[in-house]
Amino acid sequence: EERKDVVKRYLAISWGSPSWNEHTCELGLEPDLGSRYRVKMRPIEGGGLPSATTFEVVGRKGRADRRYTLLRCTLHSGRQHQIRVHSSALGLPIVGDKLYGPDETLHARGADGELSEADLELLELDRQALHASELVIDHPSSGERLQLEAPLYPDLAAFWEALEG
Repeated sequence: EERKDVVKRYLAISWGSPSWNEHTCELGLEPDLGSRYRVKMRPIEGGGLPSATTFEVVGRKGRADRRYTLLRCTLHSGRQHQIRVHSSALGLPIVGDKLYGPDETLHARGADGELSEADLELLELDRQALHASELVIDHPSSGERLQLEAPLYPDLAAFWEALEG
């Protein structure tokens, strides 16, 4: 309930390859009033709701002329769409992301079940490549420190493994 000493980590497969191996993005977030989708957030430097995400490169791969990065994302706050907004702001949009990826109009077509073959080719996956991989909390009764881990979902693992090293 108090959310103290909680660690949340995610794995994400992004388009692009950063020059760094670890980076903390500290951009505030606020609703994107310029977007037609009310759920969309936008990053803002020096304002908005404070938020921070640390990104660590787990691996880099490629295919043809495109690069991909497997990122471990550690949340230091818990804002709506935080990882997706921060990764996109860093030039590393998450594969399959219909809202913060290549074209936000994919969001509505996806919600309506109207994605074309061209849309799916652009997205590469029919869902965003974001996976809750680790949660560290204190047990509510015993106080014991628990570390819960979940391996990458099979569809995301298969996508990653199919890429060239």
